[in-house]
Amino acid sequence: MAAVTVALALLFSSSVLPALGSEIKVSGAPLWISAAAERAVDAVWSELSRSGLSRSRAVDTLGLVSGRLFNGYDVEVVKNGRSNPSIILSAKKVLSWQVEFLSPELKEPFSLWMADDLQSVKLEMLGKLSGVPYQALTWGDDAFRAELRSVMEDRMPGWRGGAVVRLKDGGVLLELTVTPEPPYVLATDPAIYSGTLPNILMDRLKESLLKDLSPVMGLPVSWIESHGEALDLWAKAMIEKRNTVSNSRSDVSLSVVPSQITKVDALVESRRYVLRAWLAAQAGANGRSPELGLHLGRFVKLVPRWESELYGEFLVDLENWSLESRMGLRWGLVDPVWIGVEYVDPDDELWYRLWVRGNRKGPYFWCRYSENDESQLALGYRINQVVSVEINYDDSYDDRWSLRAVGDL
Repeated sequence: MAAVTVALALLFSSSVLPALGSEIKVSGAPLWISAAAERAVDAVWSELSRSGLSRSRAVDTLGLVSGRLFNGYDVEVVKNGRSNPSIILSAKKVLSWQVEFLSPELKEPFSLWMADDLQSVKLEMLGKLSGVPYQALTWGDDAFRAELRSVMEDRMPGWRGGAVVRLKDGGVLLELTVTPEPPYVLATDPAIYSGTLPNILMDRLKESLLKDLSPVMGLPVSWIESHGEALDLWAKAMIEKRNTVSNSRSDVSLSVVPSQITKVDALVESRRYVLRAWLAAQAGANGRSPELGLHLGRFVKLVPRWESELYGEFLVDLENWSLESRMGLRWGLVDPVWIGVEYVDPDDELWYRLWVRGNRKGPYFWCRYSENDESQLALGYRINQVVSVEINYDDSYDDRWSLRAVGDL
């Protein structure tokens, strides 16, 4: 009994001993619990090998210790001649396993994602526990928790599982408490851009999206990130159901970058209308007044494979309140290049126009040339979706060059 006591003491202290390798093979149980058993008996066998006992006595002692340790299993020690012995475990009685979860209540669609993830965790844990007697978790507790942690990290990153095992209805119930782990989503930062709809409508969409995204607050960043594709589709659907988007027949493209400050970057482009308004002021030239501009357009199909737009532009001089009206037609040649022709009232002139449209940030260019040999052009840089700065040329003024600031409304 003294030898058994010493061996058991060594066995339970094996967690602080250096790993000695798999000197003794343990079979008959799932790999994760067999590996735990191997680490235990390796430490015992290593000590018995140095104890001065005969090989036969050492093998018998190993069998006695293993039989007392591996609760829930019958233990058979195979001597293997001069090689190290091996151990075969046979489950004494196996009850059916059940898995239940205690998890936080989430709003849709996050509740649906969690239900799917929990089902995946359940199936994997039932597979790992299949054929394992519940008594084995008394000595394989650390190995079991390591397996549970690995499954949660794989199936539900950002969530931690706490386990309680108890007998229920003739079987064994594994009750998992699911709790979130930091970092969490603390805020969302949506940005919505459109080249066809005014910023005032995009601001309203942004406010709506902020409300729609509120259920994501407080959820683990890594879990949200693991559902990135579904998150993009959900956020896109939130925008598409708004009247502004549906009435304007707009296409939405969107990406969500999960982090503690989750960024949402959306592009909303109407397939039917163009509606823009701007306020412009110029510096560096005399005789030029601030202007208010409005562009109303309707996409039409005139030439196959060419996008076309019928439009009207209305420019108001904010000093003398004169109005210039332009009625035009333009075609998209190769994105981002457009060409067009427009009639200007009250000058009763025909103008030809070229645009090289920019992105939401970066450079852009446009120029106009009239049938009376007048010309205008602008090389601009869009600082953000609201403010642009242009170098402007207009040969109808003595000071032909000026610097113009444009604010999209």
